[in-house]
Amino acid sequence: MVEYHRKSRNVSGREVARSIGISSATYSRVTRGHPPDVETYLRLKRWIEGGAAHG
Repeated sequence: MVEYHRKSRNVSGREVARSIGISSATYSRVTRGHPPDVETYLRLKRWIEGGAAHG
């Protein structure tokens, strides 16, 4: 789901990671199916919903 939204916004994984305050390695792990920690999950959720990146 994260990759779908990333591609639809035409941004790189590194740009997403930077904009929400996580490492690109963490972003990569999540997109490969590893479960994120709660804070990362919430940051990704806000980004997908189009809200504030940091919080």
